[in-house]
Amino acid sequence: MKNNSQGGFTLIETLAALGVVSLIMTIITISLSSSAAAMEKSKDKALLGIKLLRADSLIRDRIGAVAVPYWELPTLEADKYSVRIPWYRGERNGYVQLLVENGALIMETEGKGEKERVVLISGLDETILSILRDEQHIPYGIDITYLHKQKTYHTMSVFSTSSLIRGRP
Repeated sequence: MKNNSQGGFTLIETLAALGVVSLIMTIITISLSSSAAAMEKSKDKALLGIKLLRADSLIRDRIGAVAVPYWELPTLEADKYSVRIPWYRGERNGYVQLLVENGALIMETEGKGEKERVVLISGLDETILSILRDEQHIPYGIDITYLHKQKTYHTMSVFSTSSLIRGRP
């Protein structure tokens, strides 16, 4: 008896194998594209975190250098988008000023004959500045609220010294 079988695959088997391979390739492509999107989102969050940490460090350094003599009551010029704090580095005419301009938080300092202007962070949705005050309403530091993509971040910093004058508004 003769055996007429030839080694190989039928058309149906080949089409089934191609279907399985294309299904696997589709799953791999979808998972790689979603992984790339997640990686990009993580990268953006990490960069924002680095920018916020850098801004936080500079703010704490400069605000921490505000040394108000205990016999003085500092007068702060402030609104929602600007605050000017005297007594930077213990000088009456020295100051630290934080400004929100065109979506950027900017810090200006002047003291010991040096002037500096630094863009701390930009590209946020909103930045709000406020003054920290004790129970007698005497200022002792600042609070900065950053709003970005419906999330809130904060920086708080206090002066290195504070006024001891009480009972004055």
